[in-house]
Amino acid sequence: MINFTHAIKVTVDFMLRTNLLLRSGSAGDFTDSTIEKTPNKNCLHVNGYVWSSILRRAMDRLKGYEKITASIGKYDYPEERGKYDYPEERGVSPFWFESSLVPLPNTDVRPGIKIDRKHGVNVIGALFNDEIVPPGLPLKMRFTCFCGASDMERIKAAVQTALWVVHDGIENIGGGWSYGYGRLEVTGLREKTLDLREKDKRKLLWVDEEKGYSELLILKPADSEILRQWKKISVKARVSDGQLLGIHSPHPLSADYAGINHLPDTFAFRRYRFNPAGTLEPEYAVPGKAIRQGIFSVPIERKLRTKGEAICETPAEYCTCPDCIDYRKETGNKGRNPNCKCKCMRCAWFGSTESGGIIAVTDGVFTDLTKTGKPETVVLNRQQLCEHSMQNIQLFSGEYLKQGIFTFEIYIDIANSESSPDLQREVISILEEAKGNNSPPGWHRIGGTSTCTGQVSVIEY
Repeated sequence: MINFTHAIKVTVDFMLRTNLLLRSGSAGDFTDSTIEKTPNKNCLHVNGYVWSSILRRAMDRLKGYEKITASIGKYDYPEERGKYDYPEERGVSPFWFESSLVPLPNTDVRPGIKIDRKHGVNVIGALFNDEIVPPGLPLKMRFTCFCGASDMERIKAAVQTALWVVHDGIENIGGGWSYGYGRLEVTGLREKTLDLREKDKRKLLWVDEEKGYSELLILKPADSEILRQWKKISVKARVSDGQLLGIHSPHPLSADYAGINHLPDTFAFRRYRFNPAGTLEPEYAVPGKAIRQGIFSVPIERKLRTKGEAICETPAEYCTCPDCIDYRKETGNKGRNPNCKCKCMRCAWFGSTESGGIIAVTDGVFTDLTKTGKPETVVLNRQQLCEHSMQNIQLFSGEYLKQGIFTFEIYIDIANSESSPDLQREVISILEEAKGNNSPPGWHRIGGTSTCTGQVSVIEY
């Protein structure tokens, strides 16, 4: 039996760097999913399992902390006995994570739509909305670790290093990892050690106070200390010269339209961000989902198909691998071979219904919209023509962003796929193409009207 004589109380201050998708499992009045909140809807609820999960996953990427990692949020599993040099019966985890309740004055809604992978267009009727928490919200993680005196410094070092992994952005909380959701910035780290052999110290074990804590720093590990590595690419891009960006939202998010008699039917996409005062401010952005799909997923899949690679179709039960093609010829069945061993690179990289992908892309946030720093958009009036009579059917208008520079980040989880070097080469190839030096300018496009708008160019990465 392990003799726990001490307890380390840790408090971590985070700032929500990106949107948070922490689903409650319920649908809302206006959305298909809602954020997990307290019953009065006033506070965001982040349960202890969420905190233990991100710390465990981050620490699991490092060498030398396997025994500590195995003890986070885990009980005794027969298949793990002896794996980490622990006693046969490990019992209750020595880590205790508290739930966090964060005042939540407002939330945002992020629309989504399923894309037909074969044709690269919207699937009819596949619209959905998720309630999300905007970036900029401060969060706090508290946990206690019970240990022996000889283990304290090792545990502190493991936590400091794991939090650097979280800070770098490869691990997240909540859903939407592939779309850059749930990334956290560490803004503070404090610890207090209690000697449980002393009565006065034991009284402080479950007391919620900030006295007696010592400040700690997160520690960046050496490359040799990272067991499960990742690639992070920071990208600066812009709306191509003389072009428009047509990523739209059905609702305006600011008061810029006050006093305008005729509003457009669609608005240039904006998202919310919490400012230091705790109120929401709109900002122009390109959704990470749009960048991931339009600039990377579709072109890479098109290239793989051109090379004759086996690619899964939409819906998922169709597949172009040799096993499935022979199966359909022999049986006349239109489905997938039950013994299919398809190694579709597109599914391995970008995910499928059976598994997650290994590439994530954050929202592109506009940092330099015009030379004057003031957002500048234009409203285009358009008309729909009948393809038979060529007569006007309806008139409609949309707001477009005229110019701007935006930045986003790409994460490739090298540890989760043997083919990740191939994906890295494909991503770098696209970024080089998007510079327009050795390819047509505006070759890569995003947005709902990408037949005539949405051309983007990469400045640097």
